[in-house]
Amino acid sequence: MATVNDEATVKRYLPGPDQIILKAENRDYPPIVVTPEDRFRIVGVLVGLIRRTIN
Repeated sequence: MATVNDEATVKRYLPGPDQIILKAENRDYPPIVVTPEDRFRIVGVLVGLIRRTIN
């Protein structure tokens, strides 16, 4: 989980030489390109997902 310009997001973290790309697992959402001008902070790391199924 990260914040970019005070907005929270949960995306895959892909660091590069000049920028950071935050990529959604859902293809319906575009990636977020983080540049040095952005306020960026990693808040936590998601290590698993538990889903409840209803029968």
